[in-house]
Amino acid sequence: MAVQLGKTSQVHQSHYIFQQDEQVYFQIFLNNKNTINILKNGVIHQSISLASYLKEVGALSVCFFTGDVILVSESNEIYMINYISITQQWILLKRPLFSSSITTEITAIEHLNKKEVLICDILNIAVYKISYTSDEVPSLIRTWVNKNPVSPVFNITKTNSKTGQSNEYMCRKFNLLTYNDSLVYVWKRTVIDVDNDIYSYQLSLINTDKLNSSTVTWNIWSKINNSEILYTLNDDSILRIWQNRAEALQISLAEIGHQYMFLIKNSKDRNVIVTFGFDSENKVHYSIHEVTFDYNSKKLLLNTVKKNLNFESGVLLPETWSKSDYLEFLVSEKNHMIFFNNFDKQSTAVVDYEPERFSFTLRSVAAGITSNQKIISSTVNTNNFYSQTVTNSNEVTMWQVENNIMHSKVCPGNFTNSILKIVQESSGEPLYLFSDKVVVGDKFISFEEGACLDIGVLNHDNLIVLFKDRIDVYFTDTLKKKYSFDITDSLFSFIHENSVVVVRSEKSKTFIVKYILKTDDFQSFDIKTIEKSFSFDLDTNVEVGKYKNGIIALKNIEHDILFYDVGEMFMLKKLTMENDSEPSDWILDTNGKLWLVVFEDDCIRFYNDKENKIYKTKSKCIDFITIDKKLVLVYDNYFEIIEIENIFNKEAQDETTFVETTIDSGDYTKVGKFFKYLENNITNDQKLNINTFEENISLIEDIFNNRELWKQTFFFLKVKLQNNHCLLTALIFIDEIINEHYPKTTFFGLNYIYKAKSNDIKIKDSILANFEKEFTTPENIDFSTGFKGIVNSAEQIKLDFDDLCKSLFQETKNPHDVGLYYLAMNKLPEYKLIWKYSTKKEADKINNFLLNYNNKKCLNNGYKLLSLHRYSEACWFFLLGNDYKSCFYTILKKMHDFNLAVAVLKVFDPTGERLKECLQTYCLEYFKDLNKFWEYLYSGLIINNYNMEFVELDQFIVSLKDLECLLMIVKKYGTEDLEQDVLKRITRLATLSNNEKLLIHYSIEYKSQTKIPFILKESIDTKPKAGLFKSFNEKPKLQETLQVTNTEPKSMLDDWM
Repeated sequence: MAVQLGKTSQVHQSHYIFQQDEQVYFQIFLNNKNTINILKNGVIHQSISLASYLKEVGALSVCFFTGDVILVSESNEIYMINYISITQQWILLKRPLFSSSITTEITAIEHLNKKEVLICDILNIAVYKISYTSDEVPSLIRTWVNKNPVSPVFNITKTNSKTGQSNEYMCRKFNLLTYNDSLVYVWKRTVIDVDNDIYSYQLSLINTDKLNSSTVTWNIWSKINNSEILYTLNDDSILRIWQNRAEALQISLAEIGHQYMFLIKNSKDRNVIVTFGFDSENKVHYSIHEVTFDYNSKKLLLNTVKKNLNFESGVLLPETWSKSDYLEFLVSEKNHMIFFNNFDKQSTAVVDYEPERFSFTLRSVAAGITSNQKIISSTVNTNNFYSQTVTNSNEVTMWQVENNIMHSKVCPGNFTNSILKIVQESSGEPLYLFSDKVVVGDKFISFEEGACLDIGVLNHDNLIVLFKDRIDVYFTDTLKKKYSFDITDSLFSFIHENSVVVVRSEKSKTFIVKYILKTDDFQSFDIKTIEKSFSFDLDTNVEVGKYKNGIIALKNIEHDILFYDVGEMFMLKKLTMENDSEPSDWILDTNGKLWLVVFEDDCIRFYNDKENKIYKTKSKCIDFITIDKKLVLVYDNYFEIIEIENIFNKEAQDETTFVETTIDSGDYTKVGKFFKYLENNITNDQKLNINTFEENISLIEDIFNNRELWKQTFFFLKVKLQNNHCLLTALIFIDEIINEHYPKTTFFGLNYIYKAKSNDIKIKDSILANFEKEFTTPENIDFSTGFKGIVNSAEQIKLDFDDLCKSLFQETKNPHDVGLYYLAMNKLPEYKLIWKYSTKKEADKINNFLLNYNNKKCLNNGYKLLSLHRYSEACWFFLLGNDYKSCFYTILKKMHDFNLAVAVLKVFDPTGERLKECLQTYCLEYFKDLNKFWEYLYSGLIINNYNMEFVELDQFIVSLKDLECLLMIVKKYGTEDLEQDVLKRITRLATLSNNEKLLIHYSIEYKSQTKIPFILKESIDTKPKAGLFKSFNEKPKLQETLQVTNTEPKSMLDDWM
């Protein structure tokens, strides 16, 4: 290590390297008067703030073997910082070490081995043994002492050698430098009694200046060809090289205009000296000198390899450093790295070097403090973030994350208060928001404490200052006000890009208002207002996490967290809190999934409605920030960088996932080509690669137009895929399309057929199938799980009801179980006959009732059964009493079967008018509240005869897959506005999930088409199947015996809504 010429070290040996193992090394250095920074492999790792215990570090030392740090405060107290290898963290022992023998000011301290330290004070130089009490409290016991030289010691340079035990090192010799002295005091250890560990030290002197006109400021031992070499540097700018304690060589740095030097112990037979300095333009120029051993003369040789060459700007040192800065250097020959510590800039430059080529590369600049930090909200750069020391507001650091390295620099300025936000104006100068002012350079805008909510910059030259009830606009260069606009009073608001977003609540509704600020000529402003509202009972006392990624998190009183995209103004996701405990924050992963975050003592827990992830930590995390697919975790005294994908694995797309996703999107031709590609891979024994297939898809023949080619592929893969159920199902499905459905059946019908084969029909699939004309559900599809009430016509549903009646009655012999179906089909005579021959206890009562009933009696029985939770029985009484509304309501909200409710009214009233009435009354708002979009869509389609102008997407959280399916309908039968709304949501979700292919498809390749009205398909005539009592088929129908008039009774359930 070297220091700047003409200066002695402010704190003795402030730089150390501790090598834990072959892969991990730490650089430990004093960052300012009372903060120790630690780099791990050249990257900032931990900061230890000592401000609570001392004002200034007077001296420090690091044990090469254990990594423990020992230091001295300005009040002469000695502290230890122990290294914990398991967690790779340094822990400060809060009580100082005790030693009764130290009575005067300590000027230097150094570890001699892991159990001994050398301490120099004003009067003495002494060796102390570190001893521990029974309760592990350390203390110092003096084992050797000698009187100090003429002036106090400021520098200790030691020479280590192995002890032969466990690779431990012992300092056998150390040099002492004193103030205003040209002597190097060399102390060598001599052992008197090995068994009793009795030793002494012999002193010898080396005078570095015979005229005694200069002071030695730095020295270091080295070896060349096993010959001991001593390098000394005096404040006369002369570097002297000593061989066998005699001066052999010297370099005058002043003569070549250099102010700095450092030594690289390059090899056993060569040392490299690098000298450099700054010229008048602050450019760095350097020289490289080699010291070698001449075997003939047995003397050292000095060869200048490079002389006064210029470094490119920013190659060796940061551009902002200058010759006025106080620098120290530390060379790690093992890792080929040099650390330049700048006391004035409070930062360290980490430089890689190549010893053979004499080349240097600035890797990073470590600056600032990682202890007691809070993250400052900023919009400066996506790879940058700012932090401020909680205990000292004047310490502000800018961090830049690049790969897995954190570059950092201290922000100049006088920051007396906590910074709330940092933004950047056009000149690059940062603007700082405090609780009572906005500051840029030497200018500021002041306001009442806490009045300003946010700041932002529009078009580089306009400063937007947001208050609770207004927006002020200023010139960024002069901070003169340009405009002021009144806005809606809000619970909270913030700035998003060129907009102000306001959140307010009324009753159980939440309103999001976005004020879009526009300026074209930089002289006038225009504000466009967009307001959206949705059902969400906002908890006005809580704001979850921070606004980030264009997303705000809102909490309701029911402990749900709603994520709202303020860019495109729509709801993204709703998650429910666990155990009603407040999450610490939230995060969006690289797959576009949202997670709630909880900081626990030894881990960070991420959870959503489906998954739970745990990341183990060394201590409790207090904050984090996402930077370019990385997480920077903030702890009490250090930062940690991890890849987001290390926690949330990137969702791999194997062949099964690829095929299922492609079929869901309706690209069956692509799936067919994939199977042809798969056949070729298996035949040629090649590894399957989805990306390769995507790149070469245009070269693969379209098997939909070559059935013979497909037949070969199909029979080949049918054998090979026997053990892969998903792929085999898809293969059979594609074969069915080619041979039976292509090209007459569209996506809407094919999607339902595929889901039927996969036993995975959702209500969405049945609703999509409604847009397939002349569609018949496949055979053997269950009425309930196939949602046949949604997709089938009234005549088809009658056949389904006949089948249900047969199977249910044969199974249970209970007429109640089939009553709903018979009454829906208007088959009261048949149903009477079932009860006539029934052996149930209540058969006589029911028979008598059916001979002498009226609407009032029917409804009384229905409500009684409803109160007993006998819903199915209640429903057939409601139908018998002509109260179809109560029947529909009960099936929908008590039995929770929308499919059956729709089917019953389809059959009960083939005109569809009563179904429309019930859907309007009971379904639209109901499904909005439940966020059941597809049920809502179907209800609206039926009510509005498939006119899609009614669709209100703002009330729903719709997934990316569902939006793609919806777009297939809207593209052909929807409206232009709805199509654009769906498209913008898809592209936003594709962006959040980093799905570039999807983004390109919908933002560039997608082509709109002319909209046409959807013509309702006519009912397919079906021949009725024979019922249980065919002979009664000719009896009068229910609608002939139960005429519905305008005076029909009102459903009692209407009053409950």
